[in-house]
Amino acid sequence: HGFDIIQPKDLPGKRERKKNLMTIGAAFYYSLRHAKADYILFLEKDFKADVDLSIEEIKEQILGSIWMLEQGIAIIRLPSRKQLGCGTFRECANDLNRPNWTGKKTMNRRRNWWSFYCKDKGAPGMAKDKVDPDSRVADCMAQPHLRCFTSWDSNWTLNAVLISRKAMLERVFRYPDKKSSAGKVVKGKRFGTLADYGRTHAKAQDGFEVGLLNDDWGELKVPICIGYDGFLLHEEIDG
Repeated sequence: HGFDIIQPKDLPGKRERKKNLMTIGAAFYYSLRHAKADYILFLEKDFKADVDLSIEEIKEQILGSIWMLEQGIAIIRLPSRKQLGCGTFRECANDLNRPNWTGKKTMNRRRNWWSFYCKDKGAPGMAKDKVDPDSRVADCMAQPHLRCFTSWDSNWTLNAVLISRKAMLERVFRYPDKKSSAGKVVKGKRFGTLADYGRTHAKAQDGFEVGLLNDDWGELKVPICIGYDGFLLHEEIDG
């Protein structure tokens, strides 16, 4: 199909964990630096397109996602909803996906976004905790159906995501200003770009995701959308 296959050994200036092997954070950063495309779809090796969908349906989801990226959304997640209720994505009924709408830290709230795949957006559980669903999630496009929220309710994942290469390399995030116990406003510290964070947290394979949880990236309110239907299926190929 004319694809260019680039291995870690081919990337200039890369940091390899072992010979020709990179962690997720390093692979994310150096692939962004090496690529030329405006938009990049990140997948694990065991994702594939849902061939039950037509090319037109897949194109619609991709083009709708690109439009949202151009409006300032940082990350679009596109796994197929056909796999909801499987593995870690538990059924919507009775909050089996274990959301925590009032958790103080991102670590506590990291699974909340799974509820946004539910028809009710997780609203019944939020109501019990006196949380307004409109303050956490919104349907931002009808066709294709895209539902948007922020990193406040999510962990980091690169499983089937579409991003803007330029935005990932250049968009700088900051933590919000806060008031001290004395009532003074303390300016929020600079976080930097998500690409640079991947580079500086590349020593361990889980350094990128766990680092963002520990550093409470939910406070950054990074804008995220999910394709409510999605088109990428995950099939474990390593057993």
